[in-house]
Amino acid sequence: MLPLLKQTQIGKFGRNSQYAPIVIPSVLVLGAFVTALVFIPETARADVVEAAPGTKLFEQFRPVYHFLAREKWMNDPCAPYYDEATGLYHMFYQLNPNSTIWGNMTWGHAVSKDQVTWEDYPNALRPFEDKWDYLGVFSGFSMDNAIDGKRTVFYTGVNVLPISWDKPYLFGEHVVYATTNDNGKTWQKGSKPLIELPPEGLNVTGWRDPNVFHSKSLDAHFGYDATNRSNYLIVAGGIKEVGPRIFLYHAEDYVNWEYKGYLLSQEKNTTISP
Repeated sequence: MLPLLKQTQIGKFGRNSQYAPIVIPSVLVLGAFVTALVFIPETARADVVEAAPGTKLFEQFRPVYHFLAREKWMNDPCAPYYDEATGLYHMFYQLNPNSTIWGNMTWGHAVSKDQVTWEDYPNALRPFEDKWDYLGVFSGFSMDNAIDGKRTVFYTGVNVLPISWDKPYLFGEHVVYATTNDNGKTWQKGSKPLIELPPEGLNVTGWRDPNVFHSKSLDAHFGYDATNRSNYLIVAGGIKEVGPRIFLYHAEDYVNWEYKGYLLSQEKNTTISP
């Protein structure tokens, strides 16, 4: 989780503060290393978490130096990218706009000119009724000049829950997409999934969080023409009682994806994700 930096908060905890500082190791964010400095009390009561944004009670237990949603629940950062046309860095993140617990997964959205001061944009992607993602817009990745030559985000749309490694898989995860016509201010969802379901015949535990990339090594491995750039898509998941897997797909056009097998496999009781 990479919460929103609030410069006005830095230094608000003095030497006599009752809260002990914890320095979280640096993480790579859009090419820059950021160290999170967080002040954590022994317990954070529910009334503190639910306090109105902007109040002392609300701010007291929030991270001091970190990318942070304005309120409610957040988790995975999604699809960060830099737009040369506008000079803006875009950061999306998993957000529940209605509660401080997980659920109703939405893509929050913020932009920055320097990766230090961030401006909130309207939420980029929301669950919509009668869509493939009406129960959740899960994590994903962005690629420029992709579908229809536009900036495209590829993500997991969910329409069946619950999803858990310890429950029978309900086939409710789909690789879907959205594109932008206005430099990332608004996003238009595709009419149908790019990949509707996991590969047939596999007892999967999960299948989500797509990532799109190019690879000369994979082109050579599969014997594809190096003059025509191929596109690869990976999805994280696992096989019941076997172990985690990274599922690999290939396409020439970002739309018609062919399953190629496992890019990576691990023994059970380990966790991997793109």
